[in-house]
Amino acid sequence: MGVSGGGILVLIAVLLWAAVLVPRLIRGHQHRARLRQSRKLQRTMQRLAHVAQETAADRLIYSAREALNREKLQELKLQREAAQREAQLAHARAERELAKLAAKQAAKLARAQMRAAKLVSPAMQRLRRVLAVITVLAVVAVTVSGGYAIATGQTTLFFAALTTMFSAAAGLLLCAPGRNQHARELLQQQRVAVQRKAQQRRQKQPVSAAVSQQTQEQPKQAAVVDHAAQVAAQRRANAERQARRKLLAQVRQSTAAQQQAVATGEGLTLENQTQSILLRRAAVKQPDSVPQSAPQPVAVEQQVPRTVPQPTPQLALQPVRQPVAVPRPESNSQRGAEWTAASPQRAEKAVLTPEQLERQQLVTRLRRMGDLQDLQVTAVDLDAALRNRRSANS
Repeated sequence: MGVSGGGILVLIAVLLWAAVLVPRLIRGHQHRARLRQSRKLQRTMQRLAHVAQETAADRLIYSAREALNREKLQELKLQREAAQREAQLAHARAERELAKLAAKQAAKLARAQMRAAKLVSPAMQRLRRVLAVITVLAVVAVTVSGGYAIATGQTTLFFAALTTMFSAAAGLLLCAPGRNQHARELLQQQRVAVQRKAQQRRQKQPVSAAVSQQTQEQPKQAAVVDHAAQVAAQRRANAERQARRKLLAQVRQSTAAQQQAVATGEGLTLENQTQSILLRRAAVKQPDSVPQSAPQPVAVEQQVPRTVPQPTPQLALQPVRQPVAVPRPESNSQRGAEWTAASPQRAEKAVLTPEQLERQQLVTRLRRMGDLQDLQVTAVDLDAALRNRRSANS
């Protein structure tokens, strides 16, 4: 009994602990979790606010840095421009100095040239000779007057001869031909330098001019060639189109004339077909009275293909392009006379002209290309055929 009572007490304690303490512990755990979450949210909000403040400050700092960098770049740009201007000014000054030096050298060379020209003159040559003679005589006089001054003690002649000698020597130095040679050398050097510069400019200018001219003429030539090709192609197309139109018109006219001739039966000699009610065109027979030298007539026989009459009222018939009227003469004499009279015309019709040959070739080529179809297709009128047959029999 004691053991069971202790177990019951333990069970009751466990149930109480489970019913009271466990929910309390759970609620405490949830409360602590909420506190932790609220603290985290507060920290995140604080961080976000701090970050927002920092970003605003950073933006200000960044904008200030950008402004400073822009100012620095502007200053550098201004400094570079100032340096370029100074360099240009220095270059201009140097060019001016060089021009001044060149002008001075040119003036010196001109003066030297003038002096050299003066020194080369015959009068200067004679003056140099006279000064040379005077110098030699002055040297002799100085020697003699020096001896005389030593012997007698009078120095007047000695100083006079010495002054004359120095004056003549100075005149010789001033009129010396060596200056003329130096001036000639300077002038020769200047001429050589000028010729070299001119040659270099001539070598550079034709190449640049030729290159620029070629670069300018190439597109012009290409445009002219393209335009000429387009014009030629357009002219060819127009000529072919006009030739096709003319040919089609001629073929249609001949076809209409042949259809009308077949329908009316004019200018045709018809004969009965064997085992058929249809008619066919008669062949032209050569008379016996025609001489051997006469040209052979063109055969104009073209029969309609023999077919069994069908219930359809139309039959295919391909007429001749140029129907020839062959009348029946009454006698052999009349036939021979008519043949003799008509033989030149028949010979002219038998011989085709170059234009007709070219037209026939063009028609054949157009038919092969599919641009021109066979237009010479007509239908046979049975009533007209029967009337022609009755009139021929009568």
